[in-house]
Amino acid sequence: LGAMSTIMAAIKEPDYFKALVLIEPVLFSRPRGIFMRLTSPLKLMRHFPPLVKRTLRRKTCFPDLDAMFQNYRKKPIFKGLSDEVLEGYVQGLALKNPEGSISLGYSPEWEARIYEISGIADRYVWKNLGRVQMPVLVIRGAITNTLWASTLEQMVKGLAEGIPYTMEGAGHLAPLEEPHLTAGIIKDFLNSINET
Repeated sequence: LGAMSTIMAAIKEPDYFKALVLIEPVLFSRPRGIFMRLTSPLKLMRHFPPLVKRTLRRKTCFPDLDAMFQNYRKKPIFKGLSDEVLEGYVQGLALKNPEGSISLGYSPEWEARIYEISGIADRYVWKNLGRVQMPVLVIRGAITNTLWASTLEQMVKGLAEGIPYTMEGAGHLAPLEEPHLTAGIIKDFLNSINET
């Protein structure tokens, strides 16, 4: 959401930005985006993508932070995160209930709705990429299931100054999986802009 919101803001108000760093933007191929836009009003996405179904079944309450951490530690999406990063992630998601238990700070229904409608903004972004005239670094995890390599290539071609970067061994949570590498890539990009 952050990367897509940022590029949409840059399309609308380009003077607010000198450069962009987009990490794993949830931008789909044009055919996939069309399909999602057509099916969104029918709420068909709620019935067949495994991601939406899994999200709606997500556990939302835990006895304490450690129980929440242990639950997340078992999930494949978090296998690339160090214990320290996962602990910070869990603390950021958790709300303490009056009786001492822990709940997610957002509802699974809210997250599922985001997945259901995420393809709607794609048309706007694809149509307006050429308006983004500043340097744009787009970082993708090599083993992501979100931003396909072909979509990254098309996106960079549509940008005036698009720079692709694929992080080997990382997935959709690339900056959490490889925080130091991510920081280095971004620093090098920003330094290269400041040199020009």
